[in-house]
Amino acid sequence: MSAPRIDADRRRVLAGVANKVLGNYQRGGKILQTRSTPRTPRRAPDRRDWLRGNGPQVEQALMAWAAMPSVTSLNRLPPSA
Repeated sequence: MSAPRIDADRRRVLAGVANKVLGNYQRGGKILQTRSTPRTPRRAPDRRDWLRGNGPQVEQALMAWAAMPSVTSLNRLPPSA
């Protein structure tokens, strides 16, 4: 399935919204990066399997943080791929 075509004005508006959302997250916290592979006509996205295997453990670890986590605590989380 190919991506829908959108005009340049709409792309600028969507980029502006995305940048505002990113700015809000950067001011209020941190963003965890993932490397999930997108859906293709032949394969489902990998995040479902990763979430099934790691989701509860990662959610518990994230919910246990009372303050900004150290790099060591972040490194203990399982990699996304």
